[in-house]
Order: sequence, then structure tokens, then C-alpha cells
Amino acid sequence: MNTKRNITICLLLILALSFSFIKCNPEDKDPIKFKIICTGAHFEGVYSIDGGQDIWFEDTENLGGNIYKYEKTIDELDDLRIIVTIESEQNASLTLEIYKDDDQVDYTTFNVDEDDEDRTLRYHYEYGEEEEEETSSD
Repeated sequence: MNTKRNITICLLLILALSFSFIKCNPEDKDPIKFKIICTGAHFEGVYSIDGGQDIWFEDTENLGGNIYKYEKTIDELDDLRIIVTIESEQNASLTLEIYKDDDQVDYTTFNVDEDDEDRTLRYHYEYGEEEEEETSSD
């Protein structure tokens, strides 16, 4: 009887210990959404995730008048690079917004005049950089 009890206790201990080694991944990340809105002209660009392949995109939605939009949600990333080129030689204003968990965590704007030769915005985002900024400013 004692042997059965000892074996049962050992099995329960082994089972409990095996569950203690299984842990939730603390690196689980919230999806990231980027949204680009351009007033005054169409745009196109590329983005890459974690240094991978460049993925081409162009504005996909006309919000009315001369306002165009593209947005993309990415399930998990460490590093995001975006290059956007305004396609017209007229005045235009481009806004790029980054969202995590439906909260805006970063944005940048880019304005061009018809005389500007450089019509390309280059942007880099690292997952969690907004949290690092919050702790460094405290």
C-alpha cells in the first residue's frame, strides 16, 4: 500500500514539475497596424518585416476628393521598415500612423511642394520602442 502511495506521489510531483517548466511566452506581441493617408496625390511603397522580403503596396482606398489611404495589420514583428513615395509632382501631405492594440503609438508626417525632388518618406519602427521612451522620460 505504501508503495502505491509513494508511486502516486512521485507521479504527481513529476506532473507538477513538468507543468512548471511549461511557461507562457512572455514575448507574445500585440498585432501592429500601420495606416498611411495622403492628401493631394496617390502613393506607393514597400514595407519589410524583421529585415525580410520587401512587400509592395499602393493606396487602396479613396476617402473622397484627393485623399488616399492604405492600411495593413501585421500579427507579430520586431522590426518594421516602410518606404512611401508620393507619385505626383504636385503639393501633397502624407501621414503614417502606427497602432498597437488599437492605440496610436507613433506617427510621422511628410509634406512636399511641387518643387521638391525628394518625394519619399523612409520610416523605421521597432516593437516596444514607445515603452522604452516612456520609461526613459520618467
